[in-house]
Amino acid sequence: MSLIRQFWIAIAVVMLLSLAAGLVAGTLGLASRSDDAYRSLQGTMPSLAWFAGGGLLCGLAGTLLLKRIRRPLRALVEQAQAIGDRRFITTPEPRTRELRAVVRSMNQLSARIRSMLDAEAQRLEELQRETQRDEPTGLYSRRPFLNLIDSALAREDARAGGALVLVRLEGLARLNQRLGRAAADALLRTLAQRLREVAAQHVESDCGRLNAGDFAILTSGGAASALVADALDEALRSLLGEDAAPARLLIAATDYAPGESCSQLLARIDGALAAAAESGEARAQIAPGRDTMRSARPLDAWRAELEAALAGNRLRLEQFAVVSRTGALLHHEAAARMQLYGEWQHAGRFLPAAARLGMASAIDACVVRAAVRSLEQDDDGTLAINLSAEALCDHGFRDALYDILKTRPRVARRLWIEVRELSELHHQVEFRALCLALRPLGCRVGLDHAGRHLSRFAELQDIGIDYLKISAAFVRGIDALPGNRAFMRGLCTIAHSIGLMTIAQGVVSPAERDCLAALGVDGMTGPGIGIVAGRTRPHASPEAADSGT
Repeated sequence: MSLIRQFWIAIAVVMLLSLAAGLVAGTLGLASRSDDAYRSLQGTMPSLAWFAGGGLLCGLAGTLLLKRIRRPLRALVEQAQAIGDRRFITTPEPRTRELRAVVRSMNQLSARIRSMLDAEAQRLEELQRETQRDEPTGLYSRRPFLNLIDSALAREDARAGGALVLVRLEGLARLNQRLGRAAADALLRTLAQRLREVAAQHVESDCGRLNAGDFAILTSGGAASALVADALDEALRSLLGEDAAPARLLIAATDYAPGESCSQLLARIDGALAAAAESGEARAQIAPGRDTMRSARPLDAWRAELEAALAGNRLRLEQFAVVSRTGALLHHEAAARMQLYGEWQHAGRFLPAAARLGMASAIDACVVRAAVRSLEQDDDGTLAINLSAEALCDHGFRDALYDILKTRPRVARRLWIEVRELSELHHQVEFRALCLALRPLGCRVGLDHAGRHLSRFAELQDIGIDYLKISAAFVRGIDALPGNRAFMRGLCTIAHSIGLMTIAQGVVSPAERDCLAALGVDGMTGPGIGIVAGRTRPHASPEAADSGT
């Protein structure tokens, strides 16, 4: 029974007792002068009315007071429930002395756990720097950078495709002999800093050192290789002074498309670098990308084709298995395929053009409808879809998504919705609004391609997400990389401490699968998952994705 109800019952009991006492006390014995007695009784009615009115006013005042007292109690209960859900929030301290001490203790507990999460995230960042970064320059070392290239080539979103630029410092050994180790290292750090400055001009970019004298920039989102190479050439033009002769800088660049292999990409840019060395020219060499003809289509043509495909409902979902470390099916990933120019193409082919045209939300809405139809036809199915940054920021799309799922509770509970980690980083308010809207419906919300921005890890527990899909850049070859294993173990530990499920992306071999299971990863997805998924559908190869199969 609530405090307010108890309070009103007590008021009613007091009033009844007072009324009964008043009636008993007002019993009169009538003698000869009855008129005086009647006048006295009639005079008690206004007093009784005043008494009743005063009681009601006292009751209302008491109700308001109790509500004010109960407000911090409700906040305290919500905070306790949040801690039970591993969301360590803080609440304002109430004025009530007894409750203030309890709330202060709960806030101290939340702050202590948050500080522990911050410290663990900083430790993981430090471990990441030690195991994946080149010591003199701070850039990614060769193996982690190649993993980043593999991950970029496997993308199927609006940021698929981009440019790879390679810089070679010829004569580094002679520079060491001539200038000394300290001066040569200072030159390399300056070179690395200018690479970072050029890379910072693009939303998604990474820099790496492939060997002693080879450096690279990888950009995503369709950045033209010629523009990146020209900006880098301008930034490095004055790097080598007279003391550095006869050393020279060679620059080569090429565009890449999703689906091609890393070996093809590196072979193409190595050829351009060899041509730059033979020509002796100071300008950068540009190697044509494999997908030059397709990417050369004008945007007007893309718009007409995309609008026709949407109007004709020429979109379907490919489903790939995501399994637990024991091999049980967790859910299926849905990848969009659209029939364009007479063939089925994967999302990495058309989403970049759709994003430039402002049509990503329309395609995401079509994907949502297709996913809902699939879940309605399969009562046991569970499906994960990925939302673009444009859809995340589209209020109309979010409202429509909520309306669709609100009327389909059984579908909502089996739908997993993912947003790329970088999209969440750039659109935190919109992502929080999405989580608050979908969480009561039973949807699971997660971050895709996660693990690159650990400094904000402690904030994730306050948003209310359910899982992380860890980028393939940290997974590829993990069985042979002790540093990556230590990083993955720490990432799983801190994620589990705030109630998040961890899923590794891009698993290609049984060795990786067994290693990830031993490290505590909850789920896995990738080309090698068909080995354990049994009857579930394995991932398609990049070549199959290119052909639209």
